[in-house]
Amino acid sequence: MILTQLGPNVPKTGNIISRFFGRSTLSLLGWKVDGDFPNTKKVIIIFAPHLSNWDALYTIATKIALGLNAFWMAKSSLFFFPLGILVRYLGGIPTYRNKKNGTVKQIANEFEKRDHLVLAIAPEGTRSEVSRWKTGFYNIAVEANVPILLMYLDHKRKTLGFGKLLKPTNDIDKDMNIIKDFYKPYIYR
Repeated sequence: MILTQLGPNVPKTGNIISRFFGRSTLSLLGWKVDGDFPNTKKVIIIFAPHLSNWDALYTIATKIALGLNAFWMAKSSLFFFPLGILVRYLGGIPTYRNKKNGTVKQIANEFEKRDHLVLAIAPEGTRSEVSRWKTGFYNIAVEANVPILLMYLDHKRKTLGFGKLLKPTNDIDKDMNIIKDFYKPYIYR
């Protein structure tokens, strides 16, 4: 498995030992990484399709293997004690699905306050098949003026890949069509 080096602008974490651990985990699971991570300080990563709880393991192992200092949003029910300690350590940020709590504005403010921020979100919002993706990731990107990195999970080829970097145009219909077209080869449901 060949992993590219992260560019100088990308927020990094870990060391040679943690990266070895991440690479070994991916290798043991039979997964590989494809594509280059863009040399950017701030980005929202969307990953799809999100089919199982195992997807979290693949994406977290990739984050560790690359030494990428990235955060990810997950349902608040994963943050119970003692699991919550590990989930937060690995970059988890709880989302509260049953509340209208201004999450878009809160996350956009985090992008504004920080010099570097990489945030991963599953646009489906669940592992179940959905007819329509959530648009919070898009609204955050527009509000924070940051690009969206399209990351795919190809379960058939056991490949996690970094694809297109999309700068939102504020035309959600147009941009969502571009995003959906990108993911068509990876949605097998």
